[in-house]
Amino acid sequence: MLSRDTAPSGNVENLYGVQTFFLCLEDTSGASLGVFLLNSNPMEFIVQPTPAVTYRTIGGILDFYVLMGDSPEQVVQEYVKLVGMPVMPSYWSLGFQLSRYDYGSLDEVKTVVERNRAIGLPYDVQCIDIDSMDGKKDFTYDKTKFSELPQFRHYLHQKDQKYVIILDAAISTEPLSDGSPYETYRRGQNLHVWVNESDGVTPLVGEVGTHIPPYTPYISP
Repeated sequence: MLSRDTAPSGNVENLYGVQTFFLCLEDTSGASLGVFLLNSNPMEFIVQPTPAVTYRTIGGILDFYVLMGDSPEQVVQEYVKLVGMPVMPSYWSLGFQLSRYDYGSLDEVKTVVERNRAIGLPYDVQCIDIDSMDGKKDFTYDKTKFSELPQFRHYLHQKDQKYVIILDAAISTEPLSDGSPYETYRRGQNLHVWVNESDGVTPLVGEVGTHIPPYTPYISP
């Protein structure tokens, strides 16, 4: 169980969120039991035919919560009171959304949009990934391949569609493609908001995927 931004591969890796919670239902009475393990470490969760459940984790604090109720609904209500109620999403976000990495250009994105409009596909949201940026840097865009990106939102809104951008939770340390300073990184330096190394001064540089340049972990001021 890994909350990682990586494509699933067989039974080895998961895509995005993980909830270490399982629910049991008694055969005769209808009474229910829920078990929740609060642990931030990677782990395996195995259901055996005994029946039995096996957790394997590499470490962390093992905070187990046992929740009981007369019905599955009661147990789930207790669970969401513990972990927090889900956020009520915008109505449009429940519709069909289209997203992929590496469209190549805004012209290609518009081609896809128009093709789906032509066949009457009920599709509410168009997402564009980090390849639309200048060197995959947050809060920038490619001035050549995606030159009309600022107007793209209006293009979608004309047909009651929404536009979603993707941002990485980190900021690059490298300059823009034209050699000019990356202002987002420079502002963070001036405000001292980065996660630093043990000296408390040097920004900690890590990686966000193998295809992306070195990034500085970011903490909001």
